[in-house]
Amino acid sequence: MKKLFLGAVVAFAVIALAACRIQQNLPGPDRVVEWIEIDQDIEFDRTTPVTINYWHRMGGINEAQFRQWVDEFTAMFPNISVNMHHTGGGYDDLRRAIQLELGVPDNDANMPDLMESYNDHILTYIPSGRPVALNNLITAPNISGLFHETTAQGIDRAREAWLDIMPSFRAEGQLDNSAQEGQDGHNADFEITGTVMALPLFKSTELLIFNRLLAEEQGWTIPTTWEGWNELSPAIREQNSPTAPNNPVFPIGYDSPGNWFITGMMQTGAPYIADRWLRDDNGDIVYNEEGNPVAIVDEERVVFNNEQAWNMTNFFRNMVKNNFMTTRDLSGVQFLSAVFVQGSLFASIGSTAGLRNSVTNVAVNNRVIAGLAPIPYFEGGRRTQIQQGPNVSMFYNNDQHRLIASWLFMQFITSTRINAEFVTAYNHPNQGTGAPGNIPSRFSVVESQTFGLWAEETVRYPNVPTSEIPAAQMLTWTLSQRENRIAFDAIMMASRPGMDFYVTPAFAFSSNMRDEAAPLINYIVRLAGTDAEAMPHIRARFQVAHNNVLGL
Repeated sequence: MKKLFLGAVVAFAVIALAACRIQQNLPGPDRVVEWIEIDQDIEFDRTTPVTINYWHRMGGINEAQFRQWVDEFTAMFPNISVNMHHTGGGYDDLRRAIQLELGVPDNDANMPDLMESYNDHILTYIPSGRPVALNNLITAPNISGLFHETTAQGIDRAREAWLDIMPSFRAEGQLDNSAQEGQDGHNADFEITGTVMALPLFKSTELLIFNRLLAEEQGWTIPTTWEGWNELSPAIREQNSPTAPNNPVFPIGYDSPGNWFITGMMQTGAPYIADRWLRDDNGDIVYNEEGNPVAIVDEERVVFNNEQAWNMTNFFRNMVKNNFMTTRDLSGVQFLSAVFVQGSLFASIGSTAGLRNSVTNVAVNNRVIAGLAPIPYFEGGRRTQIQQGPNVSMFYNNDQHRLIASWLFMQFITSTRINAEFVTAYNHPNQGTGAPGNIPSRFSVVESQTFGLWAEETVRYPNVPTSEIPAAQMLTWTLSQRENRIAFDAIMMASRPGMDFYVTPAFAFSSNMRDEAAPLINYIVRLAGTDAEAMPHIRARFQVAHNNVLGL
């Protein structure tokens, strides 16, 4: 066995690869796939050429930036070639292309090694036996944490690299967990109980964007709860749109009706997806005679049709009925940013990835300066919001050298520096046009050199809270300066301790449930009448959605 060094960037990490050092096993009864077995002293052969296939749906500037990272990686590992395979279209097109590839026999050479993924997609790939559980790669001391900026070595470096990923993103990649799906199955002994099928790649969330200029002029405090928005909305309705003087300003809108519904479920605690395991009256998992946990059937996990959910959607129906709230569907626009920048909408909830669209050109409209806040929650409920964006997953291709090369590249593209460059657009082919509004998946991003340089070079007054900068003063800033400022605020807000992002488990019907969310709430918020008059229609429409999910 020949031992070779990885080069200056990881000069102290020695990893090698020998025959039969990795084994892909069949899944056990309580795991979605079995974990591959890896010898802890495994090393990497830096002389034998190897090509890995990275499947994606990126285009334009994002693909150009990714290719820069590929060039950096292959310069560090000259014997590794990365073949970027662009499928075109969106994530569903990528999923369908991979499913077609899985149906081609004896196709290891063209099969993806790494791919952009969502949990629902991974579930469809599992019957092929290709998806790799990352657990024993993550905890292998010689091949993990290689790109993590730390003085630690070995298992301590691997542990730091894993724990640096924000808990909700660690949880999202774990498709089963002995305690609770959608939670981070990790303990102090660096044992990961959930089967890790993905690492976070490009992430975003939803935040509330509001017109700071109007809020400061009127002396309004931004409500933190939905009930508070009901109280403030009449005062907002007394203001007229600067671009349509005869039209009152709409108080608040939600871009994605599907996210609106699911987030409302998570905030109120309304049952949405039942736990995977059968539990007794004490909440403990029930085990069969063989000592394996007893899973409930997938159909019984679909539990969103319940009274709490009916009442939550009726609450929003009343906000819409009172002209306190709107959606992009109700407004007839593709995104509510088009209404917000005209000053006709005071606040909008949407993806951080689209923040730039809500930053106005003051030469066109000098009555809107965007500010940022967490989304409202229900009084007494959970203050949580969705996490969005693709992960990266791995396939097993019967080539151990290729698997380790894939793991190296997977770590590189999810490392602190790459994540920092992505969320700031620093070293980006289109640098200077404003950061994209994505959020970090690692705690270390905001402490990184890349983030510090970006903030120093492009963000005005980075050490001064935005709340202390008068909105009227920002009218004198350039468009790029205001875009970078709101991206900075989004990154800092999403990275602060206590920010709660929810994860919904992936299972056979989870994709169907999401498909039904938008038409369900869109129907309900259009219902007229009193609560008593609307409720029978709400219950009936929930039953239709439930039947549609199950294909009944």
